Amino acid sequence: MATIEMDSSICTGRSLTKGRALLLILLVTAMFLFTSFQLGSLASSGRGGLSWASDKFRSQPGATPLDEKEVAELLGRGVTKPSMLDSELRLQGQTLPSAGKNTSVAGQTQQIATEPPSPILLLLQEIEQEQLLLRRQSAGDKPIALIRGSSQVVDRDLPMYQLGLEKAGFDVRLAGNLHSRSTAAENTAGGLAHIENADWVVLVCMAFNDGDSASCMLRSTIANLKPHQKMSRIPGVRSTLWKKEALCRSTMDAHHLPALLVSPIAPLCWTLPSQYDSFAGVISALSGKRRWIFKSLGPSSVSGQSGARIQVLSGDTEVSLKHMQMYQHQAAIVQEMIEEPLLVDGFHVSIRAYVLVTSTSPLRVYWHQEGLVYFRQDEASGFKKIHNRRWFFAQLRQYLARHHGDNAEEKAFSSMEQAIVKCFLVSESSLAVFYGGLAKNPNENLYRCNHCFQLLGVDLILNKTLDATVVEINGQPDMRESTKKDGWASNTIKATAIEEMFKLLFASEEAAPQLAIALEYLKRHVGLEDISCHKEDMLCLTREDLEYMLATVRQNRARGNFLQIYPSISGEVYDSLVKDLSHSSKARSPYAMLMRSHKHKEADDFAIRQRWRDTHDTTVLHGILTSLEHFFEAKALDNTQQLRDLAAFGKVQPLKEVMPAPVQVVEERVKARPESNDQTEPTMPAQEPIERQQEKDTGKEDFVDSLVGNVFGGAAPDKTRQCVKEPSVLKHLSSLSVTPGKLVPRFSSTNTSYLATVANEINMVHVAAQTAHCRTEVRLNTMQGTNQPFNWSLSVGDNYINILVVSLEHTEAWMVNRYVVNVHRQALTEHELRFDESQPHEVCYLPQDCDLKVYTELPCGITHLSSRSWSQYNKDQESLSACQNAYTPGRWVLPCTKCLSRETCFWREAKWLARECRYVLLSREKMAQCMRDKKLLFIGDSTVRGMMFSLIEKVNGSLHTWNKAHAIRSYQLPMNASFGFSYYPQFWLPKAKQPVFDRALHLLLKTQVPLNNDGRTVLVIGGVQWLSSHHIQVVEKALRKANLSKVTVVVKMHGSGFNQPVPGVIYNNLAKTRKLLHRHRLMLNASLQTGFIPIDTFSMTLPRHKHYIYGRCACHFHTVVVLDEHGNPVPDRTESPIPGIRYHIDGPVNSFYTDLMASEVCRREGIT
Repeated sequence: MATIEMDSSICTGRSLTKGRALLLILLVTAMFLFTSFQLGSLASSGRGGLSWASDKFRSQPGATPLDEKEVAELLGRGVTKPSMLDSELRLQGQTLPSAGKNTSVAGQTQQIATEPPSPILLLLQEIEQEQLLLRRQSAGDKPIALIRGSSQVVDRDLPMYQLGLEKAGFDVRLAGNLHSRSTAAENTAGGLAHIENADWVVLVCMAFNDGDSASCMLRSTIANLKPHQKMSRIPGVRSTLWKKEALCRSTMDAHHLPALLVSPIAPLCWTLPSQYDSFAGVISALSGKRRWIFKSLGPSSVSGQSGARIQVLSGDTEVSLKHMQMYQHQAAIVQEMIEEPLLVDGFHVSIRAYVLVTSTSPLRVYWHQEGLVYFRQDEASGFKKIHNRRWFFAQLRQYLARHHGDNAEEKAFSSMEQAIVKCFLVSESSLAVFYGGLAKNPNENLYRCNHCFQLLGVDLILNKTLDATVVEINGQPDMRESTKKDGWASNTIKATAIEEMFKLLFASEEAAPQLAIALEYLKRHVGLEDISCHKEDMLCLTREDLEYMLATVRQNRARGNFLQIYPSISGEVYDSLVKDLSHSSKARSPYAMLMRSHKHKEADDFAIRQRWRDTHDTTVLHGILTSLEHFFEAKALDNTQQLRDLAAFGKVQPLKEVMPAPVQVVEERVKARPESNDQTEPTMPAQEPIERQQEKDTGKEDFVDSLVGNVFGGAAPDKTRQCVKEPSVLKHLSSLSVTPGKLVPRFSSTNTSYLATVANEINMVHVAAQTAHCRTEVRLNTMQGTNQPFNWSLSVGDNYINILVVSLEHTEAWMVNRYVVNVHRQALTEHELRFDESQPHEVCYLPQDCDLKVYTELPCGITHLSSRSWSQYNKDQESLSACQNAYTPGRWVLPCTKCLSRETCFWREAKWLARECRYVLLSREKMAQCMRDKKLLFIGDSTVRGMMFSLIEKVNGSLHTWNKAHAIRSYQLPMNASFGFSYYPQFWLPKAKQPVFDRALHLLLKTQVPLNNDGRTVLVIGGVQWLSSHHIQVVEKALRKANLSKVTVVVKMHGSGFNQPVPGVIYNNLAKTRKLLHRHRLMLNASLQTGFIPIDTFSMTLPRHKHYIYGRCACHFHTVVVLDEHGNPVPDRTESPIPGIRYHIDGPVNSFYTDLMASEVCRREGIT
């Protein structure tokens, strides 16, 4: 009861003013009336006046009944419901809370106020206490687990389930006449009546169906389960994912979602014979290049068991085609065979993961961290399991780490997790509609299957790149007890999974405080309907949302060896898929599909629509769920410290990016109609309704089977894009642009070839294109990729960009047209005038480019250097003393009419000059003399290879051999000079198979023996940006070990590159380039300390980073020019050697640092 503090003047007899006295009387009267009203309301309730509170407190251990004064005090604190009393008792350790703590100070009574719990916490505690109280009251001493199903499955799986359930503390009972495994039979109506009357906690359905039949539970009974009861079936799973043809249909219908085009969750698949014509069209288009797995749909498929007849065929032989034609009249599914699957010790393997789904809308999925790996025979034997040959996940992890690298097992298992989650994400709408219609009165409620869970066996296959695809899903996985000698491990996995599954499902640890803290941090993004919701809130959480979140926290704490894979901290990987699903009008409007099921009258439409407005599925909650998981992870990493700002965790951002605003969700759900999809595209011709097309394809199928095909009619069109569905424009682009640049001729949809010319300083263009047809998209050079604008790095000369128009109306993207744009980037000196030294020219230099200002202390752009004329400056340079080494700092100096006018500069005359000395470069004759009897070994990437071929040309006078060597190569010159090259790093190989640097160096040295331990052996190492100080130490150690410590070692330092944001290539922004400069200086010092010769290519290439010649990396400062018999360049640059002709390594920057390297090697031998 509220406490009123009186002024001390009353006690001391001091007089009060009339106003104060009147105010005090009013306050006392108001409190009396309020308390009387609360007591009167309680007495008039159907709970027997104050008795509910007294009885409630009596139920607490060691408690005594409350008297009326204590109850009144509770009412004064606002505790007006039994559930709120639970919260009060729990918060105070099951003792009656006081309004405050009274203390006496100098004869005066004062009240010390305590901070009340937050409204969020109180609401969550109320919800949680109601949930857990019902569960505890129903469980009794030992909760009952009821077993129902068919004799075939009960005989097989009961022993393992009984073991796991009993370990989890359940009393296992058989329903109906299932009193023993030996006499198990189908249940009768009497058994079904037992379901409704018995006080069981969990019903375990053991049957090859959704559990919505007489074998387990009738559909009419499912929605009437008590709040605390659960059943081991999710209605709709069999018709959506479990049956082979259902999984085929679900994954194929979702195949066109943009997020799944590049990384599909399952192979291409068709159901035969109904889809035979569609499959035959694909076979014809692919010209027999692929192989296909045919799986018969016999009794074993219907029951859910394995063992269906499997046949592998391809379309490249007449025999195979004849076998395929047999399936025009046979029930089967055909899947694309996964090319280059992962082989373990040469054997095919399939992976069985045990997946537990405890909620479908919103989604909640776990998978057990131990599963089975089955070894299988080859395709000729139908991939049958090899007897007594299987692994467990732990063994697979060890194998992957040992044979494919430390990160391989993480990639493989992450890929499997994602494939599983995506399967359930694309199926959510179909499942929600299926069980949403089970409610008897949808005007009041749409059943959300809160009682449902299911343990499934998901079969996956990995390919060589460790990408996973789902091939089958079994809703009643085989949990039989193994009697084999090696079966103990399998039995342990199965029994543990079952035990931990039920402990997880019935976890009772308190979750409200943890969730309340998280929601307090997120409340600036979201509101709670029972507390406060504002227009600026991105989402208003309902009571059902909070129940789901509380269950998620409780289950995750009790998960044992189950791993929660959705929601998860890696939820961002599903952002694009969730966005696609949220944009699909059909997937966002389950109520509309319920209308098409004819289960409800049209009068119910508005009521159902209103109900779905308050129903949040995964697409709505995805952002907040991912944010919560990141919050919980952050708290787990530092439990002693409050998170000061949730925004500091960047992974919370998907909350804003993915989660649609509630108003938008409501509007789209209310407005969406299956017949209204074409309204957003008024120019499209009218089409036959999708549901009618489905009936033609599939015949008389049940509602859910046809529904699956309706959910994903395709991703919502881009509202900013104007497109049509007219067949005549299928091959056309509606727009095409290259920026900067101008297309010649001007764009026309019927013209497919264009030219654009840009200046040399333009080293990247932005290409944007849109297709005219709504079911076509743009791809760049390859069928894979995304439909979006892209950047393209330009080499000097012609750059051919292939823009493909691909059709999405087939099961995979088909190219229907190709546009080609040739962007010609002018050479640096293409329009440069002939240099006349007699004319006055300013002396200018380029310290750095203004677009990549790495050195903060230096100016940028072409800058005036000296007041002397260009000719006088050159004469003064010749009088300088020779530099003592090749790494003396220098700069690019060039003549310009005016330094401030870039177009007046003469880049052909540009020189790399030292500041206070003169680099001494050898003539070709002296260079050839120096290289006689030497062996020069080069190890590095293509930039080092360019140096080697440039040196061969300089020494030999010509270059008759050239190739893109990506392995060890040797070249012999007439003057007894030999060159060896080894490409490193071999980035095109899987990381696990890439040789480490010391191994690659050892192989190069081994292939070039004998080697002299003196200056006659020269080793050149380096590349664009892979080299580090560590490699310098490795070289020194390897040479000492090989007794070659006195050979000459040249280190080609880093070079400019990767400075452009183009797809598929790493991007070094300004900050990363400055870090690269720091690494360069460390490597320079390491080279000098070991006595190696550093060539400062980084300082040479960085100011001229735009002057690269070719390559997406923007890092090649040389190119190979093919010369005809007269020494003239062939217009088209070739990419492979041509016998009988000559080559020239062109590129002034590469040529200079090659000369500098050779001159320094020779200078150390006294040749100058």
